[in-house]
Amino acid sequence: MENNKNTKVTEEDMANGIKDEYGVLYSPDGKRLLKGNYDIAYYAIKEGTEVICNFAFGWCISLQSIVIPNSVTRIGNQAFCDCKSLQSIVIPDSVTEIGEEAFWGCTSLQSIVIPNSVTEIGNQAFNKCSSLRSIVIPDSVTEIGGGAFSDCSSLQSIVIPDSVTRIGNQAFCDCKSLQSIVIPDSVTEIGVRPFDLGKELTSHSNRFVVEDDLLIDLEEKRLIQCLKDKDTIVIPESVTKIGNFAFWGCTFLQSIVIPDSVTEIGAWAFGWCTSLQSIFIPNSVTEIGNSRANAPLQIR
Repeated sequence: MENNKNTKVTEEDMANGIKDEYGVLYSPDGKRLLKGNYDIAYYAIKEGTEVICNFAFGWCISLQSIVIPNSVTRIGNQAFCDCKSLQSIVIPDSVTEIGEEAFWGCTSLQSIVIPNSVTEIGNQAFNKCSSLRSIVIPDSVTEIGGGAFSDCSSLQSIVIPDSVTRIGNQAFCDCKSLQSIVIPDSVTEIGVRPFDLGKELTSHSNRFVVEDDLLIDLEEKRLIQCLKDKDTIVIPESVTKIGNFAFWGCTFLQSIVIPDSVTEIGAWAFGWCTSLQSIFIPNSVTEIGNSRANAPLQIR
């Protein structure tokens, strides 16, 4: 990648950078914004800037509003991380990449529109945006990264477009205000513990189905996640693998029936199942992941 497109900032970059009248540091050619100013509350990024580098405005707790010009194509990792006062931002159509943890911990951010130019939302890009109530994901996005919207406790609605093929680990975990999620046909991969407990989940997909409040990947025959906190669960015989963290935090779970079809139990599959007293593991199981429980289980 050409240097003027790189989001990583080196010591040489910092030494050769040029500050504007607001104390914001740019590369000599003006195409890369290297470092923001912790003391500014409002700022308009200069026209011609193409890259907002990693950590550029990270931890700028005074920043309330910022204007991004149409010349910007990349927003780097943690570019606006922990900007607790940031209330509004418009991402222009020129942006194609939102980096990992780009808006992590922006607790005052209430809404955001992702433009049609973006194809991937990075891991934990909007993690802990606790005031975020709505977000529009465009049809251009093919991948929602791990933890992308995790702990967005005020998020009430979101639509996953048909363009998305992958939903990462814990993508919507701890989104306690979100009432329902629809998985489209296009999705071919879902990571570990992608949703919060208690969610109404429907699927247009023939591969990912919801059966008795269990999210199951029929192709891999893997139980991905229990979606409801229930006292009794019977795993269907179509399942051969209980995925990592599948029953994590099911605090009301008292009994579970594991069929002979199951051969593998993933790591932390029953973690924090604090009401589960005993479990029978059939002879068919040949592999059990680490830390399979955090409760005083009796395993028979």
